[in-house]
Amino acid sequence: MRTYTKAMDIAHHIRTGVSEGTMREAIVVIPDVYPGNNDTECVDSSHGRWETYVSRDVVSWTRQNLRVSDDRRAWATLGYSAGGWCSTMFTVRHPEIWASSVNLAGYFHPMYTRGQQWKTADPASYDLAALVRRNRPDVDMWFFSGGEDKISRDAIRAFSPSVSAPTGLVSNISQSGGHRVALWEAQLDPALTWLGRTSPAFAAVPA
Repeated sequence: MRTYTKAMDIAHHIRTGVSEGTMREAIVVIPDVYPGNNDTECVDSSHGRWETYVSRDVVSWTRQNLRVSDDRRAWATLGYSAGGWCSTMFTVRHPEIWASSVNLAGYFHPMYTRGQQWKTADPASYDLAALVRRNRPDVDMWFFSGGEDKISRDAIRAFSPSVSAPTGLVSNISQSGGHRVALWEAQLDPALTWLGRTSPAFAAVPA
C-alpha cells in the first residue's frame, strides 16, 4: 500500500492529469490482498477467498460508503507486478464491475512465490488468455513492461494473440529497464492519460 501512496504517489499523478486536462478526479481504493506478505495472487483458495473479498466485499463497501458511480465504465483496476496480474484478472473475470485495467509489469496467470501454499484448486479458471479468447469480455487493458523484464515481456507476447474485439489491449514494452518501481511510476502518467481517453467516466471535465 505504501508503494502506491509514497514511492509511486498515485495521488500526485491523478492531480497532474486533472490539472493538465487528461483525466478527471478519481477515488482510489487500495485493498490489502497480501496479508503478512503471503502471496495470495488475489485468487480464491483454501487459505482465503481473496477474489471474492475484493469483487464482493470491497466493492460493496466502496459503493455504500463513497460517492461513486454504478457505471462500470467508471470503475478501473491498476496494479504493478503481482498486482498487475490481480488488476487484469479482476477486470477480465468481472467485466460487470470493471471496464478497464492498467497492468504494470504483471502477467496473465497465477505465479506463486516459491514455497507458497495458498494456491487455488482451479488454476484453469485463472488462465486469462483462455478466458479472453473464449468470452471476449467488453473491457480495455493497458499493459507496460520494461524491455529487460523477461517475465512480463514474455507474458504479454504470449497473451496478445488471444485478444479480439470487443476486448481491447494496448501494450507497451520499453527498450530497456527491468522489474522496478521507478520504471512503473514513470508509466503512471501515460497509463492515466490512456484511461481518460478510453473511458468516458474518466475523461477530463470541461472547465
